[in-house]
Amino acid sequence: MKRLTGGVSPPHGLLRAAPQAPRGVLVVDGQTQAAFLLGLARHAAGQRSRRPRAGRRLLLVVAVAVGMLVLTPGTSWACSCVSSTTADHVKRAETILDGTLEWTSSNGLTTTYGVQVDDVFKGRAGVREKLLSPANAATCGLGDLATNERYVFFVTGIHPGVMQVNSCGGSAPYASALAAQVQAATGPPGRPIPEPVAVVSGRGSGHRWAWITGVLVIGAAVTGAVTWSRRRLTT
Repeated sequence: MKRLTGGVSPPHGLLRAAPQAPRGVLVVDGQTQAAFLLGLARHAAGQRSRRPRAGRRLLLVVAVAVGMLVLTPGTSWACSCVSSTTADHVKRAETILDGTLEWTSSNGLTTTYGVQVDDVFKGRAGVREKLLSPANAATCGLGDLATNERYVFFVTGIHPGVMQVNSCGGSAPYASALAAQVQAATGPPGRPIPEPVAVVSGRGSGHRWAWITGVLVIGAAVTGAVTWSRRRLTT
C-alpha cells in the first residue's frame, strides 16, 4: 500500500478496495472516511514531538475534514428503507387512507400534512386528519407533497391519536392500481368518521323571545292604561 504524504500510513483495515475499481483506486464510505481521518489525527498527535509543525498542520486538516463529513449529509446518513411490497406496507400500517392534501406546514423538524380523507382501507380516520412526518428527507420524511392532489397514506397511529407517515411506509400518489392492491389485502374501504356536529341550544333564543314578549305585553298594558285614563277625564 502506498504511504500518504508526510510518511503517515493509514490505520490497518480502514480502506477497502472497490470490487470493480481501477487498479490502485480505493473507495471509502462516509463512516469509514470519518474513522480513517480520526485515525490520522491520533497518529499525527503521536508524531508531534518529532515533527511539531507538520503534525499541527495535519491535525488541522483532519479536524476540518471530519467536520465537513459530520455537517454535510451524505449517503452514509441518508434514509435507508428495507425493500417492501404493497402487502408488506399494508401489514405494517395501522391506518391506511386515501385523501386530498389540503395544506402543509413545517417547523424545520416536523412537517404536518392536512388531509381531507375520502376512504379508509384500514384502521380509523376522521374526515380531516393531520399527518406528521420528519421534515428532512434524510430522516425519512415525505418531503414536499403537492397540495390539491390525492394520495394513499400508510399511517402509523389510529384516530383520534397521533398519525405519522414516512417515506419508508409506502405512502404514494393515488393510483387505481395501488388502491386495488391495498383493497385486495384489506377488503372494500370504509368511510371516515364524520366531524362532530355542534349542537346549538335553543335555551338562549327562548329567553330572548320571552324577554321581547314581556316588553310587548308591558307596552300594551301601559298604552291601555293611558288610553283608559284619557277617556275617563273626558267624561
